[in-house]
Amino acid sequence: MKLFEKLHGSSVATGATMTAKEAFKSENNPNGPFDKDGLITYLKSLRKEDCDHLENLFSCMNEGLRMTNSLMGRYDKAGNLYYWATFARANANEGIKILDHEGVVKLVKLYRDGKVKIDFTIDDLVNEALS
Repeated sequence: MKLFEKLHGSSVATGATMTAKEAFKSENNPNGPFDKDGLITYLKSLRKEDCDHLENLFSCMNEGLRMTNSLMGRYDKAGNLYYWATFARANANEGIKILDHEGVVKLVKLYRDGKVKIDFTIDDLVNEALS
């Protein structure tokens, strides 16, 4: 046990771990960032490139990588609102485009602020949404 944890407890400045099931709103979890139908509709609307970015986003969060920027909304050439997230890797930063979705943005902000740790991938999330 580290000295700081011994003196202050291990819960200091650590976010709760969120599973794919806990990411969805339910009777017992009204604050989940996603609803199942809304997420599937959003995912089906994405182009392949956008899906690749989303897979990468969840991979970075699942790996626990540090975000190096705040999220600012911008519009692409097609007029779609998106956010740019940058994650720190050992030898280079990784930039990810996130097309606007209330649940995704909420989850990323919770992650960025250290309020949650992500214990799932986008595949896990989709499987849970389809169950």
